[in-house]
Amino acid sequence: MNERRRKLWLAVAASHLCLVTLGASSVRLYDLGLPGRVLDEYGALSGANSGYGFFAPGVTSQLGARFDVVDAEGRTTSASLADGQSHEADIRVGNIIDQFANVDDEEDEESAARVRRSLAASLAGKMFARNPEASAVVVRLETFTPVSMEAWRGGERARWMPYYSAKFIHSTQPEAESDEESDDG
Repeated sequence: MNERRRKLWLAVAASHLCLVTLGASSVRLYDLGLPGRVLDEYGALSGANSGYGFFAPGVTSQLGARFDVVDAEGRTTSASLADGQSHEADIRVGNIIDQFANVDDEEDEESAARVRRSLAASLAGKMFARNPEASAVVVRLETFTPVSMEAWRGGERARWMPYYSAKFIHSTQPEAESDEESDDG
């Protein structure tokens, strides 16, 4: 690579890092006219204008799902839908689980309960498909609540708290009760 091309790439990299710094500092380039709008568009396309909010004290909680798979003898094993074999699939599973939090936007509690129940049944169905010997699946959603640095210094720790739980019994089982549900969130 000749010297001129190397300097050009160095200038491009340095400019990009400047945009990343401005984005992290929440500087609005859009207000600077046409050049600012062009740089702002580039920043949006490249991710350079991200505010990196995961460093902020206002980070919200996240949902996680655990599954208890119960066999005919009553033995329980824990399972997860996210198996780590495909990053994209794990992201999709996370997005499905996140829909439980969006249910709170439903018009009434009865409608929200139906949507939660449908989502949980879908997740349980996948666990039954993976574990054909299962007689029951308990879907447990928990919310991970982070703490501020000040609270951490004071001894408080982040923890998982119950959010939603439902038990699904395989339809071929002779038991009359088909499910048991609790909504802690």
